Amino acid sequence: MMEYGVLSDLVLTHYIDFSKIGSGEINLEGYRYYIGENLCTLQIDSSIYPEDNKEVAEIEV
Repeated sequence: MMEYGVLSDLVLTHYIDFSKIGSGEINLEGYRYYIGENLCTLQIDSSIYPEDNKEVAEIEV
């Protein structure tokens, strides 16, 4: 069981830039990966500010 509180391995790297909201700007900020015996996990860090009334439906790597 995981207790509630600060995670020592978690680093806050993103913030909301309110001036970019609705701009349609999408940026790749970084990525992390883990390769296990039978599994490869990829985590993408990005900043996404979709245009008004639009959404991001898919991200291709």
